[in-house]
Amino acid sequence: MELYAAGRYDSEPFKMNEHDIIQLYGEDVQYVKNAFLSSDSTCNNNVYSLEEHELDDDKKNLSGVLVEYKIKISLLQSSDGVKHLFFCTNPKSVDIARMLEIPEGKDKTRVYFMMPLLVLCLGLSATFSGLNLAIMSFSINDLKLIQESDSDKLMKQRAMDVMRLRRNSNFVLVTIIFGNCFCNISITLLMNYFAEFYGFGGFIFVELISTALLLIFTEILPSLIFTKNALAIASRLQYFVIFTMCITSPISYPLAMLLNIILGKENADDSAPLDLDALQIDELEDEEAADGNNFHEMMSVVKKTIKLREKLASDVMTEIDKVGMYSEHQQVTHSFLLDAYEQGHSRLPVYEGETRNKIRGVLNITDMMLLMDDEGRGSDTDLTLGTMLSVLEKRRKHCFVLDTMPVEHFMSELQQGCPMAIVVRYKEVDSEEDGTEIYEVCGIVTLEDCIEEILGEIFDEKDARQE
Repeated sequence: MELYAAGRYDSEPFKMNEHDIIQLYGEDVQYVKNAFLSSDSTCNNNVYSLEEHELDDDKKNLSGVLVEYKIKISLLQSSDGVKHLFFCTNPKSVDIARMLEIPEGKDKTRVYFMMPLLVLCLGLSATFSGLNLAIMSFSINDLKLIQESDSDKLMKQRAMDVMRLRRNSNFVLVTIIFGNCFCNISITLLMNYFAEFYGFGGFIFVELISTALLLIFTEILPSLIFTKNALAIASRLQYFVIFTMCITSPISYPLAMLLNIILGKENADDSAPLDLDALQIDELEDEEAADGNNFHEMMSVVKKTIKLREKLASDVMTEIDKVGMYSEHQQVTHSFLLDAYEQGHSRLPVYEGETRNKIRGVLNITDMMLLMDDEGRGSDTDLTLGTMLSVLEKRRKHCFVLDTMPVEHFMSELQQGCPMAIVVRYKEVDSEEDGTEIYEVCGIVTLEDCIEEILGEIFDEKDARQE
């Protein structure tokens, strides 16, 4: 029996694919009982029996001269490494059978490992994208405002946690972007692997699926989740970010240092002042002015409060020429008490001798109430202001500040009960002589002065008496 096939052994084997069909032609092909694959060329070792394939309608008129056999490649793929087999028929058709090449088997255990890896990469990519939004959405000014102004201790702690990351903002940014890119590329490679394994792929198909997954898991979902709870999520994931920074430091740290050199390092120092321009309060005030005067006034107070940090003692002080100061030898008489009351003085700076630069202390007008009778009239006595300062030692509690000192540095003293801050200015002298003062008192600052810088002029009963 003769078959029209490869009559001799070829050096190159015939490569089989998943859907290939073996066709037998010949006059006596109908006498072929069965076909099989053998591991040797003598066809003595039947490895896989082939099943006859039903002919299509257009081939049935050739019945008797055509037989088709289909091989299920998946059943032949194994991990034993055997990939070359010989096609044989019974009875034998030729002296030497034709060699077939079976492609490598597909290891399904690898797929079971790749699927969780794909899910992990999607989750990490979404996390990195969300962290980029959560951490970088807060400016240094925003975090400082939360730390200093928010009444919620938890929010202050969260702002402190994020500020810790923002001190190395370029390092954090490069780490997050590097991790995001690494995960996105891994997702594309894994999708390409699954496409080849299951045979549904093509370049366009893989790209469409990868793009859809990246769009949903790394763009849409992080934007919806992380932006609503940005500060809380960024605070909770701070150690994950630090861990990632350590792992990627061989690549991300040099890039971050390069960015610091080219673009400069972001100033996240806790002692650095708030950047008022970055807060854009003026623009916000103009945009919301149409909502009513209440918002306008509130934003004005906020702006003045922030600007107070930039002011010095010389900017808010009451000049010494406008302050009622008294010598320690001044007697506490009826006329003196009446004059001090009518001028609206509530605190009386007392200087030593005739030198106004030597402030002994500050007396409160309420101290004089000890010398008032039941009808509110003062009585003439031999007491002096210096004597009262000696008796009322606690009234000497005052502080000296330089005219160049920022207001925020001594406001805590005023809040703790200091009646006023005495503002002094150093004189420009060539040499210091014995008994010569090298400073001069130039003004005073009270807590009321600081409040008026924020709220504006406060009209009280003292101002009414002066009117």
